Amino acid sequence: TAYGTAFYIKNSIKCICEPYRCNFNEVEITVCVIHEPIPNLHIIGIYRSKAKVNLQNFVTAINHVLDEIFCYQNTAPTIILGDYNIDLMDQCSSQCKTLMNCLVNQRGYTQVLNQYTTDYRTQIDHIYTNVPNDVQSVGVLESHYSDHKPVYFCLT
Repeated sequence: TAYGTAFYIKNSIKCICEPYRCNFNEVEITVCVIHEPIPNLHIIGIYRSKAKVNLQNFVTAINHVLDEIFCYQNTAPTIILGDYNIDLMDQCSSQCKTLMNCLVNQRGYTQVLNQYTTDYRTQIDHIYTNVPNDVQSVGVLESHYSDHKPVYFCLT
């Protein structure tokens, strides 16, 4: 089942291979690999339906895709972003703590987006990376078609 995630990449940047798309545990995942401005940069877009995917299945899907792509080695530069339907503004929630433990504590990623991503003053869209020093800027754009704001990142 596709939910409608989209990647937009600057025209001058080419993907190394056809983007890989899968649906694991009902989690929509798209992987794109580019060589500029960082060689072998993996961009992973994720969408989780809160109604269809419980937290444990979501964490299992994240771990599965990262383990499959990197063969249990977190060496490739990576940006993981998307709509996780876990509000990072509620740092005390068990879902937030579980996700942070998976991506930040266990995998060593840094969450680089720190602002509301919806009109409801929630941050359910996230951006994680293992190359935070290469991230020049992150943010949200306005959307007149949805209560979700598109998120973006720019690299140095």
